[in-house]
Amino acid sequence: MTRIQFRETHYEILSVPPNISLAPAPLKKAYHRALLIHHPDKLGSQPPNPKPRFTIDQITAAYTTLSTPHLRQEYERQLAASTSTIIGGVDEGKVLQSVDLDDFYYDEERERWTRACRCGAGEGFVITEEDLAADADGKGK
Repeated sequence: MTRIQFRETHYEILSVPPNISLAPAPLKKAYHRALLIHHPDKLGSQPPNPKPRFTIDQITAAYTTLSTPHLRQEYERQLAASTSTIIGGVDEGKVLQSVDLDDFYYDEERERWTRACRCGAGEGFVITEEDLAADADGKGK
């Protein structure tokens, strides 16, 4: 089964932009909002949330890191370093999320699978039959 991997940053977990202020109020508001959205006891009979599910521990770690100046500075340094290593391909040692091919939309007319990027940029992710064949042969991108 082909898997595409996506990175989830603390900013994505809290649904805040990377340039959010260090002031406590905006981060605390985002933290509380994330807790309400992802807390299992708060879901009740609501329909399933199409956004990624994050654990309370992930949300708390994101808030703690981003709200503590020295932790945030170190995190941003590590994030910048890991981003530069991923540009040429997927780095298996980083925090990633696997997505099944079943999560993609198959376009019969164009004979390819697509999935929108969470950032909303461009066409998103596209997988063709050639990509699948190359992956099966061990010659994947």
